[in-house]
Amino acid sequence: MPNEVRLQIVIIIAISALLGAWLTLDVPIIASLLVAGAVLGALPVVWRAVREVREHNWASMEMLASLALVLSLVSASWASALFIELMLAAARLLSVLTEARTSRSIESLLKLRPGTAKVRRDGGMSTIPVGDIRVGDEVVVDAGTRIAVDGSVASGEGAVDQSTLTGESLPVDVAVGSPVFASTLLASGTITIRAEKVGKDTTLDRIVQLVEAAEKSQSRIST
Repeated sequence: MPNEVRLQIVIIIAISALLGAWLTLDVPIIASLLVAGAVLGALPVVWRAVREVREHNWASMEMLASLALVLSLVSASWASALFIELMLAAARLLSVLTEARTSRSIESLLKLRPGTAKVRRDGGMSTIPVGDIRVGDEVVVDAGTRIAVDGSVASGEGAVDQSTLTGESLPVDVAVGSPVFASTLLASGTITIRAEKVGKDTTLDRIVQLVEAAEKSQSRIST
């Protein structure tokens, strides 16, 4: 479990325990801890809001959260401040877990890319790194091998398992002229593909780029 996840869990447990003790026990030290916890918990949020303001980001989540916390502290609503901090910690925990799951999904997608491919050039056949394939190359794919490029079938026929990209469970029959995509598996047959998109331009890499961009554009919720 990542350290940040452990920290968020500890924060949630600590705030929940403090709120629970304050609601059920009439002990002065609990009230003092409640005030201290509310103030200390608000400091990181307010600090991040200040940094957002310096970057001219006036509508950030940190800005809204810090405003609510400051109002709670000014009105001495310690329990309200702690409750807001509890919600922020829970939201941040969910965000961290989602990011971790997304990263694992991206890693599993990237592992589907083959490291090498058979390419026909100048009348000869050679196995080269996928990164060395150029647009227009003829890539030969045998049954049981993953396709390294996006392109169209130049010769041969077979059945391609496209479940990694489309989720379709049944293999798709391909013949001359059929489009094929990187990371998919040639389940049967032997085909020669004319490379049309390679490297970062393939459908697989574009999907990965879109997922990464969406993850980065999400609003950050911190405690």
